[in-house]
Amino acid sequence: MTHPRILCPPAGALACANCSAWSEWDSITVGQDGPRGFAIIGRKPTGQCRANPPSIDPDAIAGDNATWPVVAADHWCRAFEMRGEREEAA
Repeated sequence: MTHPRILCPPAGALACANCSAWSEWDSITVGQDGPRGFAIIGRKPTGQCRANPPSIDPDAIAGDNATWPVVAADHWCRAFEMRGEREEAA
């Protein structure tokens, strides 16, 4: 049995997985179309963004529960702060 490749952004990249607000959560399957059809090429980590307080999604089944947004490891936003920078500044 082969283990799926884990697709992560490189260390130092502007990406959620390298942010101090990232909290690893799960992973999603990543695939691509090829000559033989759709093929799974690996898994991409997902995490909760904790840059801001959790919010309530009124469209969710349990709409009164606050949650943090789930983002992919290679996403990025303006609240980005490199993991470890906060500790170095202290």
